[in-house]
Amino acid sequence: MPFSDPSSESEKIPPAVLEYIITHIFCPMKLPQYDDYTAESDRALLDVILGSAHNFASFLPYNEQDQWGPLLKMLENLAVTMTSRSLKTLTEDIESQVRSVQTGGMSIVVGTRN
Repeated sequence: MPFSDPSSESEKIPPAVLEYIITHIFCPMKLPQYDDYTAESDRALLDVILGSAHNFASFLPYNEQDQWGPLLKMLENLAVTMTSRSLKTLTEDIESQVRSVQTGGMSIVVGTRN
């Protein structure tokens, strides 16, 4: 999965999605006072976080980069589940991810939003 500099991508992000990213990273949990969820916005937020995490880890000394591996893998797995097209593929993706968790690793289980 290729990752790019998130700052170069910001010109391609629609203003409403960029506002969503800023709100959910920098604003208190109470904000916004309305439901602003969209799958596209959540995926854009994940892409920004994942790209930034990869970029940050790449600047760490080599011996410290391994500590970021489980977190990066968890975020990549989340990206896979977010792009699952059906319940069957989502179930298969989650089963595969749970089976692949190693000691010291982490996984994430995705639920539906009401």
